[in-house]
Amino acid sequence: MVMVGKLGKVLGPRGLMPNPKTGTVTFDIGKAVREAKQGKVEFKTEKGGLLHFPIGRASFDRK
Repeated sequence: MVMVGKLGKVLGPRGLMPNPKTGTVTFDIGKAVREAKQGKVEFKTEKGGLLHFPIGRASFDRK
């Protein structure tokens, strides 16, 4: 985290800063890769009750 902390000015405003609570910083790389391939979805909530999460990708078919 110390090395990544130096990039905080760039990653922070974009919402890309790794966080151990969300599982983006881990020593078990195999587990993290498996979860990503299985389609692990992360979402964020706000005080107003809004949810932010992806619903698809531009590379998906129209089906």
